[in-house]
Amino acid sequence: MSKQLPDVQNTADPRGVQIDRVGVTDVYFPIKVKKKDNGYIPVSAKINLFVGLPKEYKGLNMSRFSESLLEFTEVKGVISKDTMPLLLEILGKKMNSHDIWARVEFDYYIDKKTPATKKDAPMMYRCAFTGIKKNGDKNCMFITEINVIAASVCPCSKEMSLLRELDFKEDMSVLGNSNVIENIKSS
Repeated sequence: MSKQLPDVQNTADPRGVQIDRVGVTDVYFPIKVKKKDNGYIPVSAKINLFVGLPKEYKGLNMSRFSESLLEFTEVKGVISKDTMPLLLEILGKKMNSHDIWARVEFDYYIDKKTPATKKDAPMMYRCAFTGIKKNGDKNCMFITEINVIAASVCPCSKEMSLLRELDFKEDMSVLGNSNVIENIKSS
Protein backbone atom coordinates (compact mmCIF):
# COMPACT_ATOMS: atom_id res chain seq x y z
CA MET A 1 0.00 0.00 0.00
CA SER A 2 1.54 3.30 -1.07
CA LYS A 3 0.80 6.54 0.70
CA GLN A 4 0.46 9.72 -1.32
CA LEU A 5 2.26 12.79 -0.02
CA PRO A 6 -0.03 15.71 0.84
CA ASP A 7 -0.05 18.67 -1.56
CA VAL A 8 0.97 21.19 1.11
CA GLN A 9 1.61 24.13 -1.22
CA ASN A 10 -2.02 24.12 -2.39
CA THR A 11 -3.46 24.26 1.09
CA ALA A 12 -4.90 27.48 2.48
CA ASP A 13 -2.53 29.79 4.35
CA PRO A 14 -4.27 31.42 7.34
CA ARG A 15 -1.43 33.98 7.72
CA GLY A 16 -2.46 35.83 4.55
CA VAL A 17 1.11 36.66 3.46
CA GLN A 18 1.63 37.51 -0.20
CA ILE A 19 5.12 36.99 -1.67
CA ASP A 20 6.06 39.20 -4.62
CA ARG A 21 8.38 36.75 -6.40
CA VAL A 22 8.83 33.01 -6.13
CA GLY A 23 10.65 31.10 -8.81
CA VAL A 24 13.65 29.41 -10.34
CA THR A 25 16.86 30.97 -11.60
CA ASP A 26 19.71 29.94 -13.86
CA VAL A 27 17.85 27.13 -15.61
CA TYR A 28 19.92 26.26 -18.69
CA PHE A 29 17.67 25.17 -21.50
CA PRO A 30 17.90 24.86 -25.31
CA ILE A 31 15.53 27.24 -27.05
CA LYS A 32 15.18 28.93 -30.43
CA VAL A 33 15.38 32.68 -31.01
CA LYS A 34 13.50 34.35 -33.85
CA LYS A 35 15.70 36.05 -36.45
CA LYS A 36 14.99 39.16 -38.49
CA ASP A 37 14.28 37.06 -41.60
CA ASN A 38 11.57 35.11 -39.67
CA GLY A 39 13.84 32.10 -39.38
CA TYR A 40 15.24 30.99 -36.06
CA ILE A 41 18.54 30.07 -34.48
CA PRO A 42 18.98 27.51 -31.69
CA VAL A 43 20.68 28.86 -28.55
CA SER A 44 21.54 27.68 -25.08
CA ALA A 45 19.63 30.01 -22.80
CA LYS A 46 19.81 30.81 -19.11
CA ILE A 47 16.22 31.24 -17.97
CA ASN A 48 14.72 32.80 -14.84
CA LEU A 49 11.00 32.31 -14.14
CA PHE A 50 9.04 33.97 -11.32
CA VAL A 51 5.45 34.41 -10.22
CA GLY A 52 3.77 36.28 -7.40
CA LEU A 53 2.49 33.94 -4.69
CA PRO A 54 -1.05 34.92 -3.73
CA LYS A 55 -1.74 35.24 -0.01
CA GLU A 56 -4.19 32.34 -0.16
CA TYR A 57 -1.45 29.75 -0.82
CA LYS A 58 1.35 28.35 1.36
CA GLY A 59 3.70 27.75 -1.54
CA LEU A 60 4.23 26.52 -5.10
CA ASN A 61 5.18 23.24 -6.63
CA MET A 62 8.53 24.28 -8.14
CA SER A 63 8.47 21.55 -10.79
CA ARG A 64 5.61 23.44 -12.45
CA PHE A 65 8.11 26.04 -13.63
CA SER A 66 9.94 23.36 -15.63
CA GLU A 67 6.64 21.92 -16.83
CA SER A 68 5.61 25.38 -18.06
CA LEU A 69 8.86 25.81 -19.97
CA LEU A 70 8.51 22.37 -21.55
CA GLU A 71 4.90 23.05 -22.52
CA PHE A 72 5.90 26.37 -24.10
CA THR A 73 8.68 24.78 -26.17
CA GLU A 74 6.32 22.02 -27.35
CA VAL A 75 3.76 24.59 -28.50
CA LYS A 76 6.04 27.36 -29.84
CA GLY A 77 9.69 26.57 -29.24
CA VAL A 78 10.78 30.01 -30.51
CA ILE A 79 11.12 32.90 -28.05
CA SER A 80 10.32 36.37 -29.38
CA LYS A 81 8.24 39.44 -28.63
CA ASP A 82 5.30 37.63 -30.24
CA THR A 83 5.63 34.40 -28.22
CA MET A 84 6.63 35.75 -24.78
CA PRO A 85 2.96 36.43 -23.83
CA LEU A 86 2.21 32.73 -24.33
CA LEU A 87 5.04 31.70 -21.98
CA LEU A 88 3.71 34.12 -19.36
CA GLU A 89 0.16 32.85 -19.87
CA ILE A 90 1.23 29.23 -19.40
CA LEU A 91 3.16 30.15 -16.24
CA GLY A 92 0.23 32.14 -14.85
CA LYS A 93 -2.26 29.32 -15.40
CA LYS A 94 0.00 26.58 -14.00
CA MET A 95 0.91 28.66 -10.97
CA ASN A 96 -2.47 30.33 -10.48
CA SER A 97 -0.79 33.73 -10.37
CA HIS A 98 -1.53 37.15 -11.87
CA ASP A 99 2.04 38.47 -11.61
CA ILE A 100 4.51 36.68 -13.89
CA TRP A 101 8.12 37.35 -14.95
CA ALA A 102 10.30 35.49 -17.43
CA ARG A 103 13.86 36.32 -18.45
CA VAL A 104 15.72 34.47 -21.21
CA GLU A 105 19.45 35.26 -21.57
CA PHE A 106 21.52 33.98 -24.47
CA ASP A 107 24.54 34.69 -26.66
CA TYR A 108 23.78 35.66 -30.25
CA TYR A 109 26.41 35.66 -32.99
CA ILE A 110 26.41 37.87 -36.06
CA ASP A 111 29.10 37.81 -38.73
CA LYS A 112 30.84 41.19 -38.93
CA LYS A 113 33.65 42.36 -41.17
CA THR A 114 36.97 42.90 -39.43
CA PRO A 115 38.24 46.50 -39.63
CA ALA A 116 41.50 45.81 -41.43
CA THR A 117 41.09 42.65 -43.49
CA LYS A 118 37.34 43.02 -44.15
CA LYS A 119 36.92 39.28 -43.51
CA ASP A 120 33.74 37.98 -41.91
CA ALA A 121 34.14 36.84 -38.32
CA PRO A 122 31.51 35.98 -35.70
CA MET A 123 30.84 38.72 -33.15
CA MET A 124 29.08 37.72 -29.93
CA TYR A 125 26.32 39.80 -28.41
CA ARG A 126 24.94 38.98 -24.96
CA CYS A 127 21.15 39.31 -25.23
CA ALA A 128 18.13 38.98 -22.97
CA PHE A 129 14.37 38.99 -23.43
CA THR A 130 12.29 39.84 -20.38
CA GLY A 131 8.52 39.50 -20.22
CA ILE A 132 6.42 40.91 -17.37
CA LYS A 133 2.72 40.59 -16.73
CA LYS A 134 1.29 42.35 -13.66
CA ASN A 135 -2.08 42.19 -11.90
CA GLY A 136 -3.59 39.84 -14.46
CA ASP A 137 -3.28 42.51 -17.16
CA LYS A 138 -3.90 41.19 -20.68
CA ASN A 139 -0.88 43.09 -21.98
CA CYS A 140 2.68 41.95 -21.53
CA MET A 141 5.68 44.24 -21.13
CA PHE A 142 8.55 42.99 -23.30
CA ILE A 143 12.11 44.20 -22.81
CA THR A 144 14.95 43.44 -25.22
CA GLU A 145 18.53 43.84 -23.99
CA ILE A 146 21.61 43.66 -26.18
CA ASN A 147 25.05 44.12 -24.72
CA VAL A 148 27.19 45.69 -27.44
CA ILE A 149 30.88 45.99 -26.79
CA ALA A 150 32.32 49.01 -28.54
CA ALA A 151 35.98 48.88 -29.41
CA SER A 152 38.25 51.00 -31.49
CA VAL A 153 41.30 49.85 -33.34
CA CYS A 154 44.41 51.87 -32.71
CA PRO A 155 46.32 52.79 -35.87
CA CYS A 156 49.31 50.60 -35.02
CA SER A 157 47.11 47.51 -34.51
CA LYS A 158 45.35 48.13 -37.80
CA GLU A 159 48.68 48.60 -39.56
CA MET A 160 50.08 45.38 -38.07
CA SER A 161 47.01 43.42 -39.11
CA LEU A 162 47.63 44.51 -42.69
CA LEU A 163 50.98 42.71 -42.62
CA ARG A 164 49.41 39.43 -43.69
CA GLU A 165 52.62 37.95 -45.02
CA LEU A 166 54.52 38.40 -41.72
CA ASP A 167 57.01 35.58 -41.14
CA PHE A 168 56.59 34.61 -37.49
CA LYS A 169 59.95 32.85 -37.35
CA GLU A 170 61.65 36.23 -37.34
CA ASP A 171 62.17 38.61 -34.43
CA MET A 172 59.55 41.32 -34.17
CA SER A 173 59.11 44.38 -32.00
CA VAL A 174 55.84 45.47 -30.42
CA LEU A 175 55.10 48.81 -28.83
CA GLY A 176 53.73 48.09 -25.33
CA ASN A 177 51.43 50.19 -23.16
CA SER A 178 54.35 51.80 -21.37
CA ASN A 179 55.80 53.22 -24.62
CA VAL A 180 58.74 50.82 -24.26
CA ILE A 181 59.58 48.64 -27.22
CA GLU A 182 59.88 45.01 -26.22
CA ASN A 183 61.52 42.36 -28.35
CA ILE A 184 59.41 39.29 -28.82
CA LYS A 185 61.05 36.18 -30.16
CA SER A 186 58.67 33.63 -31.59
CA SER A 187 59.61 30.02 -32.08
